[in-house]
Amino acid sequence: LRGTRVAGAGTTLWRHDVHGGPPSCIARAQVAIPWDAGAQVAEAFGCCAALSLLEHLDTDPRSARIVGDNLGVIRYCAGTARLRRATMQAQLERSMGNVLARGWSLTWQAVRRRLNTAADVLATSGVRWAAQLADAGQYAVQTHVQWHEDDPDQNNSNHPDLASHAA
Repeated sequence: LRGTRVAGAGTTLWRHDVHGGPPSCIARAQVAIPWDAGAQVAEAFGCCAALSLLEHLDTDPRSARIVGDNLGVIRYCAGTARLRRATMQAQLERSMGNVLARGWSLTWQAVRRRLNTAADVLATSGVRWAAQLADAGQYAVQTHVQWHEDDPDQNNSNHPDLASHAA
């Protein structure tokens, strides 16, 4: 964006209806990475944001299917591949360890980006937010989480696009 390379990530948390109804989005997270992180690093930040949403849930049974559109990150988290960047591995390991220590059972599924539209919309907004941060000289990664009880128009001054993607 405007000559500044930045990245963004997005994640959604869905609850499936036990009576067979459609799933409902219960939380969203948007990540702004105001430096040139690359797609796989951005996807790792998104994965960590998704796992952090699970850390805040108190539900039983504790099982979740993590769906992502970056094959390398999904395969690594599923234990079927390696990553070359040790810092990225450490970040993912820490997040997975926190969730597994809370008793969560995780399964992993890779999908094409076109089938991951809710997260992709948030990631695109995260890129725009990251560009605003970079333009302002702020280079720390920032995350905004919105639970379904939140008013989508509240507290969004630092990330204006999130409200426009409210479900």
